[in-house]
Amino acid sequence: MQLKYKLHLDFEEFLRDGKFDYIQLGKTKEWIINNFPDPDAPFLDQSIWLYGNIEFHFDGDMLFLIHLEKFKDLDVSDKFHINPWFLGTQYRLKDILHELNQKHMDYYKVTRDFDGTIELVMLKSKVKLFFTFKEDFKKNMTENRLAMEQSNQGEFILTALSYSNAKIWCNP
Repeated sequence: MQLKYKLHLDFEEFLRDGKFDYIQLGKTKEWIINNFPDPDAPFLDQSIWLYGNIEFHFDGDMLFLIHLEKFKDLDVSDKFHINPWFLGTQYRLKDILHELNQKHMDYYKVTRDFDGTIELVMLKSKVKLFFTFKEDFKKNMTENRLAMEQSNQGEFILTALSYSNAKIWCNP
């Protein structure tokens, strides 16, 4: 669907409330096609739709995950007006924790030893933020585990953000 106006995407609202303009997890592809802009590109046999580098993941016909990576090259499509909050400038765990604390946004932190990553889960929205020692963590899980043991975790960088209603969602 072509809209006459850009959709509003505010990453502060997204982290706090899980609000992604008016899209909601659980909506069907048909509902999204009739009420939301067309994706920039379908991907993987229509199971993932791309809006810039924001991914909508579908389980069959139902939206179950909104996922974003590559924050330094943040591209959210020309269909959105974006308020990036800190995503345009800050990627280190310690800086993001500072921003969240300034806004009184509650979260819990999980250190994932099996892959050397850190996960922050926003308590209200359930949005997850994933941090690794290096951006290419999938290639260097052993290096990430060692870095976690030997370095300041505050220096870990944001590598992915996910919002899902799936019961099990482990990997960024």
